[in-house]
Amino acid sequence: MKKLISISLLLLSTSSIASGIKAPFGLAWGMSKSDLTSAGVELSECSTDKGVERCQTLKPVKGVSFGQLYALFIDQEKGLHKVIMISQDITSDISGSKGKALYSKVKSSLDKKYGESKSYEYFGNKLYDEYDEFYQCLKYDGCGSWVSFWSPKDGGNAIAELKGLSRGHGFLRLAYESNTWSQIVDSMKKREQASDDDAL
Repeated sequence: MKKLISISLLLLSTSSIASGIKAPFGLAWGMSKSDLTSAGVELSECSTDKGVERCQTLKPVKGVSFGQLYALFIDQEKGLHKVIMISQDITSDISGSKGKALYSKVKSSLDKKYGESKSYEYFGNKLYDEYDEFYQCLKYDGCGSWVSFWSPKDGGNAIAELKGLSRGHGFLRLAYESNTWSQIVDSMKKREQASDDDAL
């Protein structure tokens, strides 16, 4: 699914705000695949890359009203340490007002949990600069961005971002990483390098 971005190796910079990022949607960092199943989470379309299994679910332990799809990233040794949520499509929203309202609601909730976010909210830098081209601009590289980051002092990262699909059409993407995710990413890189070395 195009909306689900593959495991990102980009780590967000840290800053001095509230406690570390907690697992969202009624989940807990470190849960194994069997733990998730026992908790009633129905997993589907699982695939493994460099020791990390990515599974999808429509219903986590505690979903949100606007959520459509959840991706869970489960390390073979350390368990769950990254979660991505894709919202229901935002449609018939020419000016982006509905999307901005949803984004602002989520941003406010996460600000209360993790301190003030670092935000980049602009559009109209390139090509698409009319009021009814908001989502086209977000989709076009370098035109616009509607995103907030949280990187608490105790570790972990969260990001909320409005994404564009077409005119009047977009969605909200939320991503959460535990303070162990950076170690998992390092291990993935090492496994990849070892595999390359072995193949040469």
